[in-house]
Amino acid sequence: MCLARNVLYNDGVASCTSPAIGTRAVTLPPVPTTSCPSGKGHCLMKIISFLAVLGAFGLAAPNVHAQGAYTFTPISVPGAVYGTYAHGINSTGQIVGYDDHDGFAYAGGAFTTLDAPGATNTYAEGINDAGQVVGFYNDASAYTHGFVETGGVFTALDAPGAVGTAGGTQAIGISSTGQVVGFFHDAAQQAHAFLYSSGTFSILNVPGAVDTYAYGINSAGQIVGYYHDANFNGHGFVYAAGAYLAFDAPGASSNTYGYGINDAGQIVGTSTSFGQARGFLATPAPEPSQCAALGIGLLGLSALAVKARRKAVA
Repeated sequence: MCLARNVLYNDGVASCTSPAIGTRAVTLPPVPTTSCPSGKGHCLMKIISFLAVLGAFGLAAPNVHAQGAYTFTPISVPGAVYGTYAHGINSTGQIVGYDDHDGFAYAGGAFTTLDAPGATNTYAEGINDAGQVVGFYNDASAYTHGFVETGGVFTALDAPGAVGTAGGTQAIGISSTGQVVGFFHDAAQQAHAFLYSSGTFSILNVPGAVDTYAYGINSAGQIVGYYHDANFNGHGFVYAAGAYLAFDAPGASSNTYGYGINDAGQIVGTSTSFGQARGFLATPAPEPSQCAALGIGLLGLSALAVKARRKAVA
């Protein structure tokens, strides 16, 4: 039985895997949806998953190698010497990232510098639709602190047990409700994931992991990231409703890293196979009770098409 999610690579291969964490496997609660007519985007992904399964049997499958699907716009901070790194974007198109030493926000063709007070380096990592920015910075003592920036006001984040010179606290993702995720390093330089919500830190450690990193969170509070096992192999995880779900991308020989999750429950990340890295999109498996009629409808349309062709021939 497959407890994890369908993963659609850009080579059209659909697969699913779910290694157990500790001694038991856990199930991620499905993203709440209503029905196909009111959740068109959700059902569209179900159609795509259905077509991917057809492709596995040598039938029609979507061409995911199409070129020209995106228009690329260069983003370069004026005066940056070592480069510009864009790391986050919200649904209104506001972008955040960093250059040589400073964080930045980019909107409407204009850059705004983001420098935490007392920082020697500032790294902006994520932004939500309210314009709140998260990231981390280094101070003059080389301590690393996380931050949340709201309307020009910076709030430093230092997780309990974090050691500033060992990697400190790094805030990476923020939800539409202002919940922040990231990770920190302790005195042994071991990494622990955290959730920061309403002024309180919750520590997240995948059972049996030597370290845990959280990178993304959606508005439902589902958290995605990765952890390393005792052999230091990386595995992705989703945390929701107090339970962890581990996943490995098909073909990954050593590492799977989860980096982002949206409100539809789709996960993006990177896996490595014998030294080669490639990105992935993991889409929640179809829920039969919600879209069984959709599959029947597709088969019905196929039958009608065959019938119409036979009449035309006759």
